[in-house]
Amino acid sequence: MEYYLSILDRGAYVEFDPIGWNHQWSGSMTDEVRAQRLASLIRQGYTRQLMLSTDTGRLSQLQCRGGRGFSYLWTHFLPRLRAQGVSGNDIRTMLVENPGRVATLV
Repeated sequence: MEYYLSILDRGAYVEFDPIGWNHQWSGSMTDEVRAQRLASLIRQGYTRQLMLSTDTGRLSQLQCRGGRGFSYLWTHFLPRLRAQGVSGNDIRTMLVENPGRVATLV
């Protein structure tokens, strides 16, 4: 958590990515750990600096090709966040408001 806090305390944004990639290769974490960390950061007041992404960009990642698809975030990950006590308003902030704010910075 210190890694995230050192970034967030400087005012930067942190994107949790790639959600849904639970492989145990270097740098990877499970969605359960991601959800726990996000919930902790939200409870600490960093919601307006957090974003979420599944990094879905290849044909092989689409559901019609056997992948987890674009809906994975909604059907699998967001329920985990809600189970951790994350509100609908916090989720909207991470998915809509924060990316919109970042897009205006460029």
